[in-house]
Amino acid sequence: MLIKPASTGGLLGAGALDVADLPGVGELTDVIEGLGVQVVSVAPGTAQRVATRLQALPTVAYAEPNAAFRVTRAPNDPGLSAQYAVEEINAVAGWERYRAAKGYGEAFPATGGATIAVMDSGVSQSHPELADKIVACRSWQPRAGLPLNLGVVLGLGSGPAGCGDSNGHGTHNAGIAAAATDNDLAMAGVGFDAQIQALRTCNVLCRFSDVAAATVYAADNGADVANFSFGSPTASRTMADAVAYADDAGVLMVAAAGNAGVSERVSFPAAYSEVMAVSATQAGGALATFSATGPQLRPGGGLRRLSGTSQAAPHVAGLGALLMSLGANAEQARQAIVDGADDLGLPPAQQGAGRIDVADSVGLLTGR
Repeated sequence: MLIKPASTGGLLGAGALDVADLPGVGELTDVIEGLGVQVVSVAPGTAQRVATRLQALPTVAYAEPNAAFRVTRAPNDPGLSAQYAVEEINAVAGWERYRAAKGYGEAFPATGGATIAVMDSGVSQSHPELADKIVACRSWQPRAGLPLNLGVVLGLGSGPAGCGDSNGHGTHNAGIAAAATDNDLAMAGVGFDAQIQALRTCNVLCRFSDVAAATVYAADNGADVANFSFGSPTASRTMADAVAYADDAGVLMVAAAGNAGVSERVSFPAAYSEVMAVSATQAGGALATFSATGPQLRPGGGLRRLSGTSQAAPHVAGLGALLMSLGANAEQARQAIVDGADDLGLPPAQQGAGRIDVADSVGLLTGR
């Protein structure tokens, strides 16, 4: 479970309460640096009961179960064309404006733009569209034969061997956001010159503690944009602290709204006010039937052969990277995305500002 001390007066050494004195708590297993949140063990099935008891202590700011986000993925749809989103979000015209503003001429350089933190199942370091783009590689997932998080504590979960993709979800989303472009290979990334922080926080589930730690890491290590292609109906105060930390650091955060359908609320972390929530559209602009809806929605759009709001979010992250590479800060990029979006005639709770338009959003910054 997760515990945040009420003040430094209750801390020991590196920011830990004396867990031996806390009722129902086992061992301290990790500390989320930057937030002062402790990850501790408890007996199975007791986390909520222990959290309620600890919450009443004056030395505890909050305590909560270390629950998990779930990767937001819908079934494959063979009727989807490979990348209809490129046309529908007006990407080609947007790239022309962006390349002119950057002085690229006819080139589509693979690096030199903003940096996107992809918090997901990892990113393949041998993928030809992505291999030259990875500037940071870190894992919060266990290594074979090691308890959860011990690989990170020992330094075995970091480095090139640590962030490889466990199921393809992260590589897929990294490609949508930032794949190398104009290279006669598989696809075109919206933010074609963006670099990638490959932060492995998920398999199918993504524990709150791991995602929060990765969010702090991204903010501390130069990420301009962060993509969260997962969600949970449960709010986490630890994750809210991590999102606030990254927002204060100037990171533009983008998250999948969720795949539970129009009757369901936007999931977390998309539901936090600092995060751009992204729904999904089908070819032609209709709202995808699986897309969650709500007042937090920002413009989304574009699916590939994997469908889901997981795949809509990195389209927005890629556009955010283009805008921040042009000199926009996170708030300016967010506003340009919203102001440049195309109204699809859907209710605001379904479309937010509308579907992203790369050319219009870039044009708001370049004057073209």
